[in-house]
Amino acid sequence: MSRLQISEQTTMGEILLAYPSAKIGLFQRYHVGGCSACGYESTDTLADVRRTHNLQDDLPRLVACIEESQGIESRLHVSPADVRAALAGGEKVHLLDARSAGEWDASHIDGAHPIGVELTFEILDSWPKDAAIVLYSNHGQRSLERASYFTAYGKTNVRSMDGGIEAWKDLGGRVVPAPGAALSTD
Repeated sequence: MSRLQISEQTTMGEILLAYPSAKIGLFQRYHVGGCSACGYESTDTLADVRRTHNLQDDLPRLVACIEESQGIESRLHVSPADVRAALAGGEKVHLLDARSAGEWDASHIDGAHPIGVELTFEILDSWPKDAAIVLYSNHGQRSLERASYFTAYGKTNVRSMDGGIEAWKDLGGRVVPAPGAALSTD
């Protein structure tokens, strides 16, 4: 695969196609692209993003951030087997569900907590910066974005469980089903 030659006129869509992890890298370094207030459109050029978000770094530094984003993202991943081993070994791990309230109600990993606005602010305001936090979603994408968010705000021991609750169930991990459903480990 050839590398994209990034210029001021390269669109964010082109950048994200060539470097899918750039969204995480840019958010963690510049707080750009993580929400509607700091977002961009796929048709925006890198120059547009620099101007809109008042990014002071020069083009080579922005390109380096984009190119290094895969390494930044890779540090956020953890396998379900590693999570299971940590929990079984008695490690203090905060297991947080990044899915919607309806998804939580349908089923969730035993011992997990849903992460809403109130808990998010509690984590940011009062949890130790090195608290062990593992987030999960259905397949791992939303939890990866939430892990990136917490990391961008200074939390140093945050991970996203690869494959989410689906991979956890495939591993035989215990889930709490919806009320009235039988408890399942699959």
